[in-house]
Amino acid sequence: GPYRSRPGFASAAEGEGGLRFVNGFPGQAPVRANLSLGDSLAGMQAAFGVVMALLHRQKTGRGQVVDMALYEAVYSMMEGVIPDYTC
Repeated sequence: GPYRSRPGFASAAEGEGGLRFVNGFPGQAPVRANLSLGDSLAGMQAAFGVVMALLHRQKTGRGQVVDMALYEAVYSMMEGVIPDYTC
């Protein structure tokens, strides 16, 4: 993607994915979760992608590319609240 050459940090991905925006208290700065949620989510989704690619290879004999972005992993967890913050 367009950010492939940038380093990835969970705190930045949580902000870009919208998680920081929906946490915290009105009128105050966004609150950071007490763990690197972006790293954990991306790792879990990447592992799932690898498993699916291996299953595909087993069935077809062809490999696949697994591409994962930290902010996309966070954004995917926001699907239930995005409608509440859009017009």
